[in-house]
Amino acid sequence: MPDDLITASAADTPFLDTPTCCNSRASSSSLAESHYASVGALDANGQAETKVDAECQVRARIPYPGGHFYLHVYHTNEDEKEHLAIVFGDDIRSATLEAARDGETDMDRKIRGASVGALRRLIGKDIDCRHWEPSPAASFDSDKTTNYVRSFDPDPAETFAAPRLSVVDVPLVRIHSECFTGETVSSVRCDCGYQLAEAMRLIQQEGRGVIVYLRQEGRGIGLLEKLKAYNLQDMGHDTVDANLMLNHPADARTYGAARAILADLGVSKLRLLTNNVDKISQIRGGDSRLDVVCHVPMYPRWWSEGSDAAQLSYSRHLLLKRDAMSEADRYLRTKAERMGHMLPIEQSLGPSIGIPRAPAGLLFSQHV
Repeated sequence: MPDDLITASAADTPFLDTPTCCNSRASSSSLAESHYASVGALDANGQAETKVDAECQVRARIPYPGGHFYLHVYHTNEDEKEHLAIVFGDDIRSATLEAARDGETDMDRKIRGASVGALRRLIGKDIDCRHWEPSPAASFDSDKTTNYVRSFDPDPAETFAAPRLSVVDVPLVRIHSECFTGETVSSVRCDCGYQLAEAMRLIQQEGRGVIVYLRQEGRGIGLLEKLKAYNLQDMGHDTVDANLMLNHPADARTYGAARAILADLGVSKLRLLTNNVDKISQIRGGDSRLDVVCHVPMYPRWWSEGSDAAQLSYSRHLLLKRDAMSEADRYLRTKAERMGHMLPIEQSLGPSIGIPRAPAGLLFSQHV
């Protein structure tokens, strides 16, 4: 792990209700020992990533327990999929959405969620001069943290009477890959549905932040191949070997689209909600201008018998009991032990039971 990456202390705060970064730093050797150490801005086959451009097509307000968020739909030059950004905070704006388009009227702009009138001029001015300045009052090290300087405050009409929440100097960000089985049909084979719901809860709690939702089903192999992998898992293979047996890498995801979307939203510094070393490496790698000030771990709440999320309307993923999550625990163990995810497995699940495994060199950069 890079020496300048701050991590929350799992030993002191294993289940965070307020996602902050503490002063403990991950060991620089852990990333070097990881299978992902040299990924950087490379794709799943070890090739240099093509620069990805993202353009926001529409922004719409979505009512949500305790307030609202703005759903953004993006097209990129990388694929034909509709990637999403779930944005909490009225001041986080898309530069490409706000850009003028030939022949459009004010009504056209309103329909796609862009601003009009005086607010348009203020937002345009803000986008034109986006910059970051040192913040002596920042929550983290003052030489590493900056404040986003805004030239406008959102029009009250834009807030839909929602209470104004404090603006966080360095927003909380989750980069999340689509999982139909975990999110839509509530599968407990994985923790993906829980992670999305928990990320939304944590960011809404702070009042400002972004979830970039990438259409990378099945860690990039698609739903059809993912279901084949599930059948192999039911035969006794873990999630890594199942992918390899289907001639896929263990993790085929890339994050160029996420970097482009965050840049379009004016997010330059962030606290990243993740356990995934590869994700941190890719977000910071290559010519990325994103500064991951710290990572905030996402440990399953069902590992804490004392967790109580019953009051939440989306508690199907947040109020989960250990006895229902055995398959997800196996999945989490594999992610930690074989893919370098930062999870306190020994502490929470106990020692692993040895099983045959594919050679480590095949996991991330080659096909079987």
